[in-house]
Amino acid sequence: MPHVIAVLIFLTLTLVYFAPVLEGKDIRQADAVGSMGWGKDARDYHEESGKYSYWSNSMFSGMPCNYTFAPQPTNTFKPLSRIVTLNIFGASSRHIGCIFATFIGCYLLFLALGCKPWLSIIGSIVYTLGSYNFIIIAAGHMNKSLVIATLAPIVGGIVLCYRRKIIIGALLTLLFAGLNIYWSHQQVTYYMLLTALIMAVVYFIYAWREKWLSYYFKATGVLAIVAVMAVAPAVGILMPTNDYAKDSMRGGSELSTNDGENAKGLDVDYAFSWSYGKMETMTLLIPNFYGASSHYDVGTDGKLYSAYRKVMLDNYVDMFLQQYPDASEEEAMRYIYSNREIRTQIDREAKQFVSAAPTYWGDQPFTEGPVYAGAVVCLLFVLGLFILKGPEKWWLLAATIFSIILAWGRNLPGINNFLFEYMPLYNKFRTPSMSLVVTTLTMSTMAVLAVKQFMDIASCKDEVAVKALRKSLFTSFAIVGGIALLFHLAGSYLLSFTSPNDASIAQIPELYNALIAERKALLNHDALRSLGLIAATTLLLSVYLRGKLKITVFVAVLGIVFLVDMWPVSWRFLSHDDFIAKKKTTAIQVTDADREIKALAGNDPHYRVFNLTSSPFNEAFTSYKHNSIGGYSPAKLARYQDIIDRYLSKMNWNVISMLNTRFIITEDGVAENNALYGLPGAFGNCWFVDNINWVNGAKEEIAAIENVDKNTAHIDNVWKEFVPNAEQYNNTTFGDIRLTEYRNPGNIVYKSRCAEPKMAVFSEIYYKTWKAYIDGEEVKPIRANYVLRALPIPAGEHTIEFKCYDEVMAKSHRLSLYFSIIVGIAIVALIGVYVYRRIKK
Repeated sequence: MPHVIAVLIFLTLTLVYFAPVLEGKDIRQADAVGSMGWGKDARDYHEESGKYSYWSNSMFSGMPCNYTFAPQPTNTFKPLSRIVTLNIFGASSRHIGCIFATFIGCYLLFLALGCKPWLSIIGSIVYTLGSYNFIIIAAGHMNKSLVIATLAPIVGGIVLCYRRKIIIGALLTLLFAGLNIYWSHQQVTYYMLLTALIMAVVYFIYAWREKWLSYYFKATGVLAIVAVMAVAPAVGILMPTNDYAKDSMRGGSELSTNDGENAKGLDVDYAFSWSYGKMETMTLLIPNFYGASSHYDVGTDGKLYSAYRKVMLDNYVDMFLQQYPDASEEEAMRYIYSNREIRTQIDREAKQFVSAAPTYWGDQPFTEGPVYAGAVVCLLFVLGLFILKGPEKWWLLAATIFSIILAWGRNLPGINNFLFEYMPLYNKFRTPSMSLVVTTLTMSTMAVLAVKQFMDIASCKDEVAVKALRKSLFTSFAIVGGIALLFHLAGSYLLSFTSPNDASIAQIPELYNALIAERKALLNHDALRSLGLIAATTLLLSVYLRGKLKITVFVAVLGIVFLVDMWPVSWRFLSHDDFIAKKKTTAIQVTDADREIKALAGNDPHYRVFNLTSSPFNEAFTSYKHNSIGGYSPAKLARYQDIIDRYLSKMNWNVISMLNTRFIITEDGVAENNALYGLPGAFGNCWFVDNINWVNGAKEEIAAIENVDKNTAHIDNVWKEFVPNAEQYNNTTFGDIRLTEYRNPGNIVYKSRCAEPKMAVFSEIYYKTWKAYIDGEEVKPIRANYVLRALPIPAGEHTIEFKCYDEVMAKSHRLSLYFSIIVGIAIVALIGVYVYRRIKK
């Protein structure tokens, strides 16, 4: 019965938080909407034909579908996914499903740790309602959110295995580790693996000291088998991902080495861009310690609103005086105040500014909000350090410290640069601040265990133990409350409240001073808020320790305190105000420029667009409407990133034209890239070259295309073996080649005619999954001009066909099916054994 009540409580909290969903509303999640351009053409092809393409031309002049719109393999954990997220009942896994799954997972963790159901419920509430869980939902990081929901139950399963409940522990670990891999966010999975390793080390130490090594190795062996079983059904995703990663940014750039071999992993500066500041870690205790977010609504009651209105008013006065030099400032003010349209404009712009004020002043490029563990959690975490004993205390502490160290990234270079260089796979990931998902989990777990231990000691009636407990409580209050009090009273004097990102606003001193005052006010308010919650919790625990409260009342009041602590902070970053009509959440505006391009292109859809009205390599909206040379992906092909860095970002028109970029979108409208005004003009879909320039290695190849034209192909010598009698292709004989049929993004047909053998270059990105056929006979495509496809064409008339087929993906999908069957049988067997033992007992 308690478990049913727990589910109902979680469901109620979830539905109350996301109540607008029941009214047909939804959240416009920026990243989710932005990703609609990923693989748009491949998605359209699938909707029309029911078939999948292994390639998409929507972004970055073309890229594999691994991270865009890939075929989905069989996975035995998919039905469980629909149940846990309530998707089976029609709930969306984009918000309701994520939070409900997190509630359930945390509840299972605390039950595994021996907590009573009621304590497990409030423990689940305090972690699930953490700010980060809602910030990533607002942003649209759904896979991350779902994988985070699996962390707690995986930890719970591991604990059960080491506590000699190996069947249920193995089953719990398998089910949620399987979901962890199925929902696919490798970086969060990596942090879970590190946490599991820390747990294994601590339990090994205890097993060695307490002489139960035999069982330890048995449990560890079972967990290792469970890990393999969790991964096995997902090989259909993992194998292609691993294969693609070698050629993506995650595999590093060939330009970083002396030959053509990729550097291993991301560039450290890029990977550590989103590093949490050391002092910024105080947001775990005081949420707005570092100014909330990069676009925070501070309301119209503060100094910032007044300052912005004054700046706007002064601007209008200056404009009036420029137009009427003989007028006085008083006359200008009278005119402005008498002009309703100007006053309305000033108010509107001021409100717009303060609704998304740049209050964040940390070192990260920008942030959607702070990672807040909870003031009450921080108090109870410190209390746990005093009163808890056993392995759980130590692996929770170790995981907390290690995850914070990882989150600091470039702010602790001595340790993190070493880890980036030598810790396996770590250099494949970016955004080290993400490791705080472990911090909030371990701190919440320590806090709940501290409450459990506190209640156990309070009920034992041992005066010495109770006295020591009271001392630990007040010491914890002095430490954590003292920190909150210090920053409430002296934070304005101890901190700078300035940021490297303040350069533009700092040019307006009056506005900048008001912004700094707003940042100070945010810290001051939240420090006092945290202090009040800490004091209230200390009072509650003290009253309970004196025997003045029944246990049910104590737990209920503590649950309310947790709610009061966590809910309002998360509400700042995702509330009912963020919900809009569902149809608007995925609406992408078609602009006049889009319509003009379609009109200019006519019946020819085979062109590319370069959109300069936004950051072209950090947005995918253009890719939703056109094939773009830009886009957004943290895992684009490494060679393409190289030409972005070296040429496209610097507006090299030769390379831009080489990619068949016909249209440039600017603030002034659409410009057609043709051979006018000194521009080379778009090269077209394909062309014959007169000469081949053979180069040695990636560095020579990328340097050679700086002034690329249609007469010469620049090809690395490694491809020479696939071009027999290469000299014959250096000729100026006329030839014609053109695209004749675009069957789908992964299947394109050309026709050629030439009197002598010619080297053809195609304005399509080279990748190893492409196969080429001349008159139906397979031939080897090669790479030219650093990123493009090329093909030696014999004399005469020929049909050339390119097909994209990912053999690794196809093979791995078959393996996924086989492994899913095996793992499904194992899950049923484990459930059967557990039920049998329960009945027998």
